[in-house]
Amino acid sequence: MNEVTIPYSAKKQKNMALLFLLIGIAGLAIGYYIFFLETRVYLIGRVVSIFLILLGFGGFLKLILAPKKATDAAITFSKLGIQGNTTPVAKAAGLIEWSDIAEYQIDDRYIHIALKNPEKYAERMKSFFVRDTFMKGQKGALAISIAEVDATEGEIARYVYQFINESFQQKGWS
Repeated sequence: MNEVTIPYSAKKQKNMALLFLLIGIAGLAIGYYIFFLETRVYLIGRVVSIFLILLGFGGFLKLILAPKKATDAAITFSKLGIQGNTTPVAKAAGLIEWSDIAEYQIDDRYIHIALKNPEKYAERMKSFFVRDTFMKGQKGALAISIAEVDATEGEIARYVYQFINESFQQKGWS
């Protein structure tokens, strides 16, 4: 097997859209309380409610009006490495070579990847904000989201294990 591509899941994107809608509604409820019912005025409460409204309804509209297509590659496994398109940092990093992975962990929402040489991948990132998030916020580690794909943790783990083994066998490593 030379390459496995895992596409986006329309069903999971709709579920995420509903979650964003709930966040927006919670923001509206908090905003209504803060702006119209509460007698004391706290600026932080107003800011948080406005943030939740914008985040919730913005995310909902994005996922309903312009979702990722089921034919788009979310995660690609190949003999060369892994490429994730589900988060801005992973997308900007591009193809992560198997030999550059120091360790990895898979949970129900992410593939967490610790890199041996994060500077190599930071140089590929054109956006300052993405590069800064990668180097300072994530400390040179990558997180590829699997929350938007149909594959299970077990399937993802099987692909990672399979392709890492194939890559090391080709190089004569064990």
